[in-house]
Amino acid sequence: MSDTSILNVLGLARRNAPAGPSIADDTATFTTGTVYETDAARGRVRVRIGDGAVWLPAIADRYSSDSLARVLLDPYTARPVLVAGAVAPRRPVVLGGVISGPTSGVLTV
Repeated sequence: MSDTSILNVLGLARRNAPAGPSIADDTATFTTGTVYETDAARGRVRVRIGDGAVWLPAIADRYSSDSLARVLLDPYTARPVLVAGAVAPRRPVVLGGVISGPTSGVLTV
């Protein structure tokens, strides 16, 4: 004997329907955003994605304003969740060079 109640029929229909994004949806898990500003104390970066800017937690990297960053998207909602790094990290600043070695316990820079 089979149960043909409306709840059972709806449950069977939902179980047999495909789950997840459709073929036409963009299922990329990363996108590229523009860096607006950084908050190193809180480990956040403000990036522009599409038409809006949002603060996101960020992996440690050398970010600079108006540069590009890789942003991780939630695969189910396509919302940004994490700044995964700079596309082209800025070069580190050279503060000086070593002139003489620590032979006497003093290092001259």
